[in-house]
Amino acid sequence: MVREQLCRRIDDIDTDIKALDEVIAQIAKQRGTLDERIRRLMTIPGIGRLTATTMLIDMPELGHLDSKKIAALAGLAPMTQQSGKWQGKERIIGGRASLRRAIYMPALVAIRFNHDLRD
Repeated sequence: MVREQLCRRIDDIDTDIKALDEVIAQIAKQRGTLDERIRRLMTIPGIGRLTATTMLIDMPELGHLDSKKIAALAGLAPMTQQSGKWQGKERIIGGRASLRRAIYMPALVAIRFNHDLRD
């Protein structure tokens, strides 16, 4: 009985996710520039509609800032923790965790196809 209930709940969640994806796609189509930005991101190997949409939701600044600022927003750039005479190590801290999670797997795929990213 519990297993059947869990399976029904999983089906309900899948249905809800599909409905949300459709609403997000409709909103993107209504705003032509957003849909164009999503399609442009999808030309990168490893990035599908879900990842592209997530990237633009979590980082609307994408395309308007330089690469160093974008890396800092994503939490992929080292931050110096120096003050006065003390010189500490640079560490990768901060950023938007949900964005990092969204681009992790596509980044692994992308480095297989893009030699610059691999380097």
